[in-house]
Amino acid sequence: MDFFRKLFKADFMPHGHCYFWQPDVLWANVIGDGITALAYFLIPIGLYYFIRRRRNAKYPYLFVLFALFILLCGTTHVLEIVSVWDPIYRFEGLLKLITGMVSIITAGALIYVIPMALKIPSPSELAAANKKLEERTNELKSQNEFLRNLAYATFHDLREPARGMAINSQVLMLRHRDELNDDVREIVDHIGVESKRMYGSVESIIKLSFLESEQYEFSGVDLNETLKEVVEHLGLMIKNHRVEINS
Repeated sequence: MDFFRKLFKADFMPHGHCYFWQPDVLWANVIGDGITALAYFLIPIGLYYFIRRRRNAKYPYLFVLFALFILLCGTTHVLEIVSVWDPIYRFEGLLKLITGMVSIITAGALIYVIPMALKIPSPSELAAANKKLEERTNELKSQNEFLRNLAYATFHDLREPARGMAINSQVLMLRHRDELNDDVREIVDHIGVESKRMYGSVESIIKLSFLESEQYEFSGVDLNETLKEVVEHLGLMIKNHRVEINS
């Protein structure tokens, strides 16, 4: 094709003729194109640095398209300078055509991305959300502290009566054991045992309520010991109903 065969052939009038080779007009355009081209070549470097530093940046392909578009624009300004003395207009036109195609693709990608990009929270919105989350966290901590103190007070109120019953049952057995018949002594013993168990359970719950989650370790359950405690707990009922338990 004749166009591509003469792609770099300077068989046209140099652009300088359009300026009548007047130095002020010519150099104003040359320097302007040169500064613009330099800026265009520096911008992709900044975009590349940003992408390298922010590997999790959204829509990286858009940065690539912008970098390519800007590089092509800078190159067209360089060719504007070249054409002042060396009119390779065919190559300049081809480069402008490629630049236009990349520009359209970049514009389409930008239009596609804008609605999604608008959904990304701004720094001020993120700061407000973090502040709200921090306030909510502090509120939950305050509520947890209140509930912990309430639980401690409640379990303390339960612990003292249980300890009182255990002590009183022991005192009763020590002072009046001979005065009580076998059934009453058994009931008093049972009250003492259950009171001690209740006191121990409340004490364990109080300690557990003040443990952090990472401090608590589940050490397993001894089923034999648990079964023994259940039998002891139901001792009177088992005896009254004449139930026989075989191990």
